[in-house]
Amino acid sequence: SELIARAGQHATRTAFRNASSSFTYGQLLKRSGAISGALLDHRNDLEEERIAFEMPAGITYADTQWGIWRAGGISV
Repeated sequence: SELIARAGQHATRTAFRNASSSFTYGQLLKRSGAISGALLDHRNDLEEERIAFEMPAGITYADTQWGIWRAGGISV
């Protein structure tokens, strides 16, 4: 997707920052890629399967949402 491609072009830039740490787009891509792989579990695409998740805002939320998108799912 265009979002993932653009993030890859800015891998060293800060994507998220909180009071104690910051995360780059490269880290976000790596973390969301691991989630995507786990969700796919040897499939090619989730084919717009809806995936529900609940967690506080922050890097873990973004990792999960991007992982779902990268796997071809819809985050709910």
